[in-house]
Amino acid sequence: MDRRIVLLISVPIVIAAAVLFYLRSIKFVPPLSAAEKDLASFAAGAVPAVSIRQPIVAVGLESPIKIAIAQSAQKKDYPATPLSQVAPVPAPGQSQKTPEPPSLQQASYVVSFILANGGSERAIINGIVVREGDMINGSRVEIIEKNRVLLRDKKESRWLKIE
Repeated sequence: MDRRIVLLISVPIVIAAAVLFYLRSIKFVPPLSAAEKDLASFAAGAVPAVSIRQPIVAVGLESPIKIAIAQSAQKKDYPATPLSQVAPVPAPGQSQKTPEPPSLQQASYVVSFILANGGSERAIINGIVVREGDMINGSRVEIIEKNRVLLRDKKESRWLKIE
C-alpha cells in the first residue's frame, strides 16, 4: 500500500485510542450533598441489634363485625309499623300498574357535557353519565356526536343539543 493511505487510516485510530486512554484515567465523581454523603457512608454493622422485643397490646378495641351487628340491631331510624301495613292495598280486581315514563317531547333533558373521542363517547344528561346504548327515563341513547345526542323511545326519536 501507499504510505499516505496507511497514514490516513492509522492517524485517526491512534488519536481515538489516545483519547479513550486519557478518558479512562479520569475519575468522574459527582458532587454530593451532606445528606447524600451520610447515606453513602452508611454501614449495616453500625446499627445496634435489638435484643428484646416486647409485644404491643391494644386495649379497648373490639371486632368491627361486632360493632356493625350492634348498630344494625338498634334500628333507631326504622318505623315501628311494617311497611306492608302502611302501604295502600289495591282494591280487588285492580292491578298495580307502574307509571309509564313521559314521552320524549314531554320530558325535559339537559345535556351538560359530551365527550366524543373515537370509541369512548359519553355524555352527561340530567346529571347522569351515559354511553351509547344506555337507558335514561325509558329512552335509549342511540348516538353521541360532538355537539348533540340522539335519544329514542318506543314511539319517537329526538336530538338533544349541548347547553
